[in-house]
Amino acid sequence: MSRASLRLVEDAARLRPGEAYAASMHPSRRDGWQNLVTGLGTSRDKATYHEFAPGLYLTDYQLDALYSEDDFAHRGVGAIVKEAFKLGYNVVVRPSTAKSEDDPGEAQELAGDIIEDLDEWDLDTKFVDCAGWGRLFGGGILYFDCDDGRYPHEPLDESSIRAIDGIHAYDRRSFTVRSRYRAPHQKAGQAETYWHHPIAEEEGRVGVIHESRLVVFGGAATTRFRFWQNGGWDDSVLVRVYATLVSCSANWQSICHLMHDFSQGVFGLKDLVELIRSGQEAVVQKRLEFLDKNRASNRAIAVDKEHESFERRSSEMSGADKLADKTWLRLAAAFEMPVTVLMGQSPTGFDATGTSDQTVWYDTVGQYQRQRLRRPIKRAISILLLAQDGPTGGRVPRRLSIAFPPLWTGTPKDRAAEQEAIAKRDALYVQAQILSPHEVALSRFTDHGWSPETTIDRHARHELRELDMKRRLEVARNPPAPPVAPTGAAERPQSPDAGTSEPSDGSTPGRVTP
Repeated sequence: MSRASLRLVEDAARLRPGEAYAASMHPSRRDGWQNLVTGLGTSRDKATYHEFAPGLYLTDYQLDALYSEDDFAHRGVGAIVKEAFKLGYNVVVRPSTAKSEDDPGEAQELAGDIIEDLDEWDLDTKFVDCAGWGRLFGGGILYFDCDDGRYPHEPLDESSIRAIDGIHAYDRRSFTVRSRYRAPHQKAGQAETYWHHPIAEEEGRVGVIHESRLVVFGGAATTRFRFWQNGGWDDSVLVRVYATLVSCSANWQSICHLMHDFSQGVFGLKDLVELIRSGQEAVVQKRLEFLDKNRASNRAIAVDKEHESFERRSSEMSGADKLADKTWLRLAAAFEMPVTVLMGQSPTGFDATGTSDQTVWYDTVGQYQRQRLRRPIKRAISILLLAQDGPTGGRVPRRLSIAFPPLWTGTPKDRAAEQEAIAKRDALYVQAQILSPHEVALSRFTDHGWSPETTIDRHARHELRELDMKRRLEVARNPPAPPVAPTGAAERPQSPDAGTSEPSDGSTPGRVTP
């Protein structure tokens, strides 16, 4: 044991039980610099008493009220959802999974049929609602009422879905976890069935629904222990920012009160204290009312020159604007978004374009799309396609995927430059036989407009390669016969010197002699 540790044990032995407990709760720091005179780093340092205390649990009523009545809470919850669905999403079906695998255009036609089916069910609106409720309450749920010959509390029979009778959107307040999968199931610990208790009677009756019939949109990133504490749901995004939201609102209200009292009128009455002491409060009150009424009527004040006075005193407002800016910066950091998005304003200042803020924001939205939206959207579309009366006849394409368009669109000039650069690259690829003109045309000009993404029909390419290998193997096994010479006398090949002869007169060929 070191000398420092031995000294701590000896000091603790001299203390009484209560003092020993207090010393254990706020011990002196032994891993940094200490100053015994000023108390820095010791138990007399105020900073050593700072500790984190868990905040209050926000009830469903508080979350609902915050979202409905507080503008910053509403924007913090819904801004990223609104941005994520601003340009919609694309349902991508690879050509090899189309009805006719040799025609890539068949895949685009199938994707168009899927989009039309989504529009009939208004799934885009339901996706936005469930994603927002997931961020607000910790869970947004899509319930698929499927006609598969089973009861709602039984697992969904994906091979026997005749039709879908309805698709309903709820927040997590309408569902409670009833049972969970047990080991050794691969979903051990996850919800297996839910109690469904709708808010209104028109939304259905209380019952049990299996998790395979539900698509859940999650909320904020939540630890596993907190997830179990919440009954199998994520935290709301407002839980983490609630303290900051309260502080920012209080700071703003303080600035508003300061502006109300910015200019204060002051009446000076002679012997005011003596008048009140002598019981003449009515006289004082009547005089003040007269002055205030006179000031309101003609914007002038008549006072006794010798016994009364009136003046305005202004409060100090310097630095309030900087304090407010820091307040919004702190709140924007809590919501993980730029101040320009939180406040709904354009960047200001010399040469301020906001490009860096937009880049960071679009990266955050892109991450939210990949981690929180793509999987539930794909699952919902897959259940919709499993219906036998759907656009695919109950078959889900194996290579079905969800793609979100790029958020950064740029100016028309930037888009034109991008298309020109990609067109030059495509020309080089076609010239080098890396891509075919057919693939380039289908990739660039889709049903959703021009696209920079290149789609290659790998299945068709594999088939072409196999056909080429078979052709080469056939040629190697059965080489073609040599060409047959034409009938008739063949011309006798001449020697290199056959066409030249020496002149009989001894002159040099090609030279004129006199």
